[in-house]
Amino acid sequence: MLKIEKMCNEFVAQAIPVEVKIYNTPEEAGNDATRASRGLPEDLAGPIRVIQLGDIDKNMCCGTHV
Repeated sequence: MLKIEKMCNEFVAQAIPVEVKIYNTPEEAGNDATRASRGLPEDLAGPIRVIQLGDIDKNMCCGTHV
């Protein structure tokens, strides 16, 4: 756990750029959402956010993230 914490802190210290894209529908998100997730929930209501952390990670957010 300490190794992971150290690695995350190093990324924070590097000030990796964060990019947020917002889509209104799954169709609008297209491949961007597909590459960022394992699929959309069937009961999805509302916008789809795709969060990209530099070249480290890309995730879809259909709810609230801290």
